[in-house]
Amino acid sequence: MFKTVNALVLREVRYKEADRILTVLTDTDGKLTVKARGALRKSSRSAAATQQLTYAEMTLFGNKGRWTVNEASVKEAF
Repeated sequence: MFKTVNALVLREVRYKEADRILTVLTDTDGKLTVKARGALRKSSRSAAATQQLTYAEMTLFGNKGRWTVNEASVKEAF
């Protein structure tokens, strides 16, 4: 199930070698924990949008109660 939300990244934690675990505050679903795969790689398209205190539009993929970032674009960086 795909969902597009506007989200503010409240917290980011490095996970494994190139991933991030994010805590985001969304406009429709409240606070969610989301995994951003490959966000720490140099060639990542979602690297800027998954930094702390960034307001972004994210497309999330949900599977068995867990959310993963598919796409993300920065709306406002604080």
